[in-house]
Order: sequence, then structure tokens, then C-alpha cells
Amino acid sequence: MTPETHHQKGSIVVIDDTPANLRLLAGMLMKSGYKVRPMPSGELGLKTVRAFPPDLILLDINMPGMNGYEVCQKLKEDRLTRGIPVIFISALGESLDKVKAFNAGGVDYITKPFQVEEVQARIRTQLDLKFSRDVLEKMNADLQRSLDEKNEFLTILVNELKNPLNVMMGYSEMLVEDAGHLPGEEVKAVGTRMTDTSKKMHELVVKILEVNRLELGQKEFIMKQVDLNAVICGTLANFERAAADKGLTVSYVQRRRFPAVQGDETCIYSIVENLISNAVKFTGRGGSVTVILEQEGDTARCRIEDTGPGFTAEDKRRMFAKYARLSARPTAGESSTGLGLSIVKALIDAHGGCIHLSSRPGEGACFTFSLPLADQVED
Repeated sequence: MTPETHHQKGSIVVIDDTPANLRLLAGMLMKSGYKVRPMPSGELGLKTVRAFPPDLILLDINMPGMNGYEVCQKLKEDRLTRGIPVIFISALGESLDKVKAFNAGGVDYITKPFQVEEVQARIRTQLDLKFSRDVLEKMNADLQRSLDEKNEFLTILVNELKNPLNVMMGYSEMLVEDAGHLPGEEVKAVGTRMTDTSKKMHELVVKILEVNRLELGQKEFIMKQVDLNAVICGTLANFERAAADKGLTVSYVQRRRFPAVQGDETCIYSIVENLISNAVKFTGRGGSVTVILEQEGDTARCRIEDTGPGFTAEDKRRMFAKYARLSARPTAGESSTGLGLSIVKALIDAHGGCIHLSSRPGEGACFTFSLPLADQVED
């Protein structure tokens, strides 16, 4: 966003006890595209600035009650308002203590009678500085957040890979030291465990690479018409064994026959697989998982409901963040990388869809996502 765009939307509070000055300044600034709030006293100005912080403040010095210096000092003592630039206003014949004005936190001053070009130039300069500072602060915050995420990523990566690597090392040492003395069935069992462990490690690495490609904009999407019903049926078939082992009741309801959705087939499989996998993982023995596919306008809407433990408000706030650690845990010791839902959210966003979670602790969860239809359904 350019400075000029900011100026058109910049908000200014003018604090002056002289009505004529307020009208003059407000009219001048509104003609230039600023949003202006005139305040006739220091006390009222202080209240409105704290309630609705502006981008800049024009502040008269000599006012009855609380003068401009006092107002500015109080603003600079408040964490929420200390960053707002203050330009003092002083009549030409009045005594302006410039040192006191700057020590109070002012950034500039203008004198009455007002010169339109001077007032606008000083305001423009201070707003440019403020908006540039805001951009730098945001960049610094984003950089710090990226560094925090990187550190969190490295910590989680080490922890996630350490245990399976220890398992693999233990099995490898067993085979090296005792292979000649182990019966064939035991060797096969150890090999199977090593394979399962390596698959979990591979799954984690693949998901990390997938997140990285999405964030860097390097993910290539092959958009075409995809049969969402077929994707759901195929995914449910893949989880029949896992659901049966936990005694889960799995049902699928299709409200009507759908045309295809528009999207990348591999990505849509990943979306559906992650959501159904989570429902199965987090639902306890004897529970149920229900998938409902229906139409809403020009989108296909899919709901995945489960009778699991549900999620807290804090869980929901962090639900789609990378490496999120939630209060609910898989009910049968299944692995969970904390990356699946962040990938789901990114893929759905990339397809122009949306996803929503409805859940309360102890009452299960319902993930609802929508994707655009490739064609309109004809009634």
C-alpha cells in the first residue's frame, strides 16, 4: 500500500478549545481525504484517542483544564497510544516552549493562523514516517514470528524423528548381533516393525516438504474435474480396517448426485484423507464417524462428524497452525505430526474453498469444508 493510499484513509484527531479553529482544520483536512474527529478539550480528546486510536493528533497547547503538554505526556505513558505522532498547535503570538513540547513527546508544531500548504506538508511528513515505521514494525514482527516458527520446527522435527530413529537403531543392532540366532518369524517381525517405523518417518518428511512447497508458492496444481464422491468412497475404504479395529461405526450420506468439483485430484484426496484419518484417530472405541456430502449454492460441502473428545476454545484457535499440539490425543496410540490440518487449510484455500470446525469438549467434532463445483447442478 502506497503512502498516498494511506493518506486517503488516514485518521486525525484535532484537539482545540476554539470552535473556529476546529471547524477550519477539520474542513481543510476532510477536503484532503482524511478522516477527522474534532475534540473541544484535552480531557475529551484523551478519552477518544484511547478508545479509538487515530493515525495522528493535532493538539492545541493552551487550553483550559488539561493543557496540550499534559495531554501529550499522558498519551506517551500509555502503551496503546504512545506511538501516535502528535503535532502541537500554537498561536503566533503565544509562547511555545519547543523544548518542553518535544520532551512531552511531540514530533512537530504548527502555528496559527494556519497556512494550508504548511499544515498539509507537516501532516504528510509525519504520516509518511508513521506508516513507514508501522511497515518496519510489522516486518520485524513477521521476521520474529518466522524465526520462532523455525526454532519450533527444528525442535519438533528433532523430537519427532528421535524416537523412531532410536527404534530403528535398536532393531538394526538386534539384527546385526543376533540375526544368526533369531528364528525366521522373528526376523520377519523385526523387519516389519522397521518398515512401519520408516514409513512414519517418511510421512513426516513428506508433510514437511509439502508445507514448505505451499509456503514458497512452489506447489504445482493440476486443475481438472474431480469426482468428490469417488474420492470420499475410496478414502473410506482405505480406513475400513482401522475403523473396524476400534469398533467404529462409519457411515456416508450423499444428499444428491453431484457434478465434479474443480481442483487438483491428488490435493483433494489429501484433504479428505487427512480429515477422515483424524476422525478415526481421535474417536474412541465404539464411537462413530459420519461423512455427509451436500450442495450449497455453487459449492460442494462435505462434513466429517465424529463422537471423539471434541476440542477446547484454545484448540480451535490453534487448530490450523503448523505443528499445533492440541489437548485431544489419538485414542489408540496412532501417530500425529501436527502438520495435517495446516496442509488441509492451505490446500483448501488454494482451491478457493473454506473450512470450518464446530466442536465442544466432550461433544465430538465436525469439520466442514467446501470446494467449488466444476458445473452448476441442474434442478
